Amino acid sequence: MGIQVISRDGQPEYAVVPWEQYQALLKAAGQAPAEAANAA
Repeated sequence: MGIQVISRDGQPEYAVVPWEQYQALLKAAGQAPAEAANAA
């Protein structure tokens, strides 16, 4: 699965990325790794 871009009115509004890529982005930005939220 690659990156998914969600648009509104023809303009990009959100990007959905695979969890591993998100973790790598956090690490590159010097942020602590995120934890997955538990589904209720």
